[in-house]
Amino acid sequence: MSTRQTWFLKLTCGIALLGLLFSWIDRQALGNVLGELNGWVFLSLPIFYVHTAVKAVRWRLWLQRQGVALPFLQANRLYLSGTFLGLISPGRVGEVYRAWGLHREKGVNLGVGIASVLVDRLADLFLLLSMGCFGFLYLFQQGYGQLATAMTLPPFLSPSRATIRRFVKGQFTRIMARMPANVAHELPNAYRHFLQSLRGMSSSLLAKILLLTLLSILIYCAHLYFIASVLGLPVTFLELVGVLCAATFINMIPISINGIGTRDAFLVATLPLLGVGHAEAFGFALVFLLLFLANTLMAFPFWLYGRREAGTAPTQ
Repeated sequence: MSTRQTWFLKLTCGIALLGLLFSWIDRQALGNVLGELNGWVFLSLPIFYVHTAVKAVRWRLWLQRQGVALPFLQANRLYLSGTFLGLISPGRVGEVYRAWGLHREKGVNLGVGIASVLVDRLADLFLLLSMGCFGFLYLFQQGYGQLATAMTLPPFLSPSRATIRRFVKGQFTRIMARMPANVAHELPNAYRHFLQSLRGMSSSLLAKILLLTLLSILIYCAHLYFIASVLGLPVTFLELVGVLCAATFINMIPISINGIGTRDAFLVATLPLLGVGHAEAFGFALVFLLLFLANTLMAFPFWLYGRREAGTAPTQ
């Protein structure tokens, strides 16, 4: 089965799950919830740019330690362009676009470029999954089972060095495989630079990267908490952070695109444990989905503007 066929099948499954939830929820109650939306929600949309700007600063900080002088505006454009492609492409080639953009525009070694986007991904995964574990612990206490059961770490989250090494190498190979054919011969050299750049990471740099990652997660969750407050959901900020981070596990289930459908079902199942009605939970999930679409549209102009500079090969 091709990548496009798999993408279409996952999208179909996600939409079908959304339709099933919509048929089950009280539509009148859902309409009342969505009726609470106001102009402040739309005025808050630019928070997305603050969220991605923090991530661009994190990416630029790592590149600076590798001797790559990348202006903030250029880093922000490449990051937003990669975000757009990562959201809409069947192969999620956002990382490919950023690494290729660095190589095309700045002459940065592909290994260093790929290492930079993988450090981003690993930092996000580490904090999201760590916070998600605490979120699951809290939800288990609220009604999902015994605390001892929740303490069992899934095998794919094993922190062993062998697991991390396999993950990183697999991600590098996946990104490199989507590079244009005219740079395929650089794969061995790129992997050598990739390992060297990772080994040269200092503890202070790692701490800064994790702090910026935490800040970006909190900004994103704060935006969603504001929307939850507008909708009248009776949850605290920390409770919502725990639920959203726990949803990261659900997004990994390979039956939908970007958690469409599966994330909505998770929110409808978990938020009632915190005193939220099912209609309110589904209304919040729908606004979450609309926010995802809005963010995609907000990132599109940056990809369109920088298309010539970064090259079009990885986007085809």
